[in-house]
Order: sequence, then structure tokens, then C-alpha cells
Amino acid sequence: MPTLVATAPLFSDAWYVENVLLAISAIGGLIGLMIRAGAIRGVLEALADRVESAADAEKAAFLAGVIVHIDDSFDCLVVGSMMRPLTDRYDVSRARLAYYVDSAGSPASRLVFHSTWGAAMIGFIGAGPVEARRQGTLPEGMSATVSDSGESASAVTQEVWPLFFNTLFIGFYSWIALALAALVAWQIAPNVAGMGHEERRARETGAVVGADHEPMISEEMADYRM
Repeated sequence: MPTLVATAPLFSDAWYVENVLLAISAIGGLIGLMIRAGAIRGVLEALADRVESAADAEKAAFLAGVIVHIDDSFDCLVVGSMMRPLTDRYDVSRARLAYYVDSAGSPASRLVFHSTWGAAMIGFIGAGPVEARRQGTLPEGMSATVSDSGESASAVTQEVWPLFFNTLFIGFYSWIALALAALVAWQIAPNVAGMGHEERRARETGAVVGADHEPMISEEMADYRM
């Protein structure tokens, strides 16, 4: 890790180090706190009363990914940690769980305004009119989205929000990813290729992880059970 941090160009960016790395570290610490405080066990016990099969566990994993949509990274870490003991109990492969975590949590985060993606999208969308104002190419109908001019130009947040909501209708990846994940969770779409192999091994042998796989997970999380 020290070698990676010292040599990777990505880590020379102060913004990345100060924001992304600190955020991920904070999320990891929060997960540890949730485990020690019994919060994850409480959720699992509540779900266990309603989950009676592998199919139910898959639906719960999908719905958890959709419901917890604060941030895509937060979703993956928290939902994956929270649902893993439940899906392991019903021999759902880790690959299938990872699919639900990624294809439900991240798209859901993109489609809601109160997630970190909502704030990021506002920044991305607002940067366009600001640059257009500086170049003198901003359409007259969008003049209210930018205040001042030149280097002091800045986006008017309350005017950019409607633009963000308009983008929800063309968030094709998010809608398609959620639809496909739902079809898989409700056992409508079949298992194919590598996912089919993972699921057959998990169901037939109880091995949710392949013998040659090396999950990137701490011992504390690996030993966490319901």
C-alpha cells in the first residue's frame, strides 16, 4: 500500500486523497461500528423472519441495494456487508450478491437527488452553462442558470436543479440495470455463462466462493455470521 500511494499518479491529486480516500475510510469505520453496535445483526434478524429460501434472500439483497442509496460506494460496502451472512445461509453465490449490490445500489444512487450522486450531477450539469457563459455561447433561454460572467461566473444552483430532474428520464443505464437486476432477483431471467456456474456450485456444494477465489475482505467481516 505505501508503494502504491507513493507511485500511483491518482494519489498525487490532493482532492482525491482528501475526499475519496477519507470518505472510503470513514465508510469502512462506520461499517465496523455498525457491526460492533449490533445494527447489522438487528437488520439480519428482522430479514431472517421473512426469508425462507434462496429466492427470498436474492430479493432481499436486491431491495436492500435499492433502499440504501446514500452513495454508490456506501451502498456497495454496507449492503454487501449486511446481506452477506443472509445470502451465505441460503447458498447464494457471492458473485450473485455482488451483482445485486452493484446493479441495484449504484443505479438507484444515480436516480435520487438526496444522494452524493445527486450533488455530483448538479456540479457536472452546472459546469456546462458556466463554461458556455465564459465562451459567450450560452443560449438566451439558459441565462438564469449562471450568475456573473468571465472568471467569476458561477452556476445558480436553484436553476440547475430542474435540469438534473430532466436527466432522470434519460438515465438509461440506471433504469435498464435496475430492471435486469429485478428480473434476475425474481427468477425471471435465467442464469447464464459465469453466473450460472457460480450459482450451480453454490447450490450443489454450498461453496459460495470458488476454491481459487480470494475475496478482498477482512478477517472480521469474513468471520461475521448471523
